Amino acid sequence: MYLRSVYDQMQEKQQRFMELHARVCTEVNRLQQVVRSMQIPWEGEANKQYLLRTEVEFLELHRALQKMQEAGEKLKGAILAYQSTERRIGDLIGGMWL
Repeated sequence: MYLRSVYDQMQEKQQRFMELHARVCTEVNRLQQVVRSMQIPWEGEANKQYLLRTEVEFLELHRALQKMQEAGEKLKGAILAYQSTERRIGDLIGGMWL
């Protein structure tokens, strides 16, 4: 019974992590749209450097978000493996008493 509650807690935390990840992705995309739509009053090299720097920073953000997505997927895989192992152990223990 104790192990089952641990599994449930892990699953809830993984789902919450993925929900937060999706929310952050939405906000980053919205911020990127705002930055791209801004009317910058200056031109020339400063404007070019600003636009390049913001694009680089958004690429880095998207890369970090991709890593977070991968971490969430790995966490889900670990939870499934945990559950499978728990079930096998339960079957082995149950079989010892028969």
